[in-house]
Amino acid sequence: MGDVPRGVGGFPSFVTELPITRGALEFAAELHAGQRRDADRAPFILHPLEVAQLLRGRDYPDHVVAAGVLHDVLEDTDADYGDLEQRFGVRVASLVCAVTEPPGGGDYAARKARLRLALGRADAEALAVS
Repeated sequence: MGDVPRGVGGFPSFVTELPITRGALEFAAELHAGQRRDADRAPFILHPLEVAQLLRGRDYPDHVVAAGVLHDVLEDTDADYGDLEQRFGVRVASLVCAVTEPPGGGDYAARKARLRLALGRADAEALAVS
């Protein structure tokens, strides 16, 4: 994200034209505060920002970019589907839900296998977020 021009709130400038994504970034930054990526210990919020940049760079609409920003909040924070639906609407909440590991526990391989099965039934927007 190093060369991305910064706009309001320290977020990339492309976010200024995406009101749903801007709200999603504010929400995700709050929820992921203090979390670090396992691989490099960088602030976790960098990952959702990278996803947003990729989706926007491929001209996906605001609600898809917002879902990309939020794609880890159901797994990695205390947020639930209702929180997303209330703040961002059914379309965004449904996309996030579609790319979230289905319930059931198990080891990494089992969880990802269930997610792959679920993604096999997902629409094109959900697959883009994934």
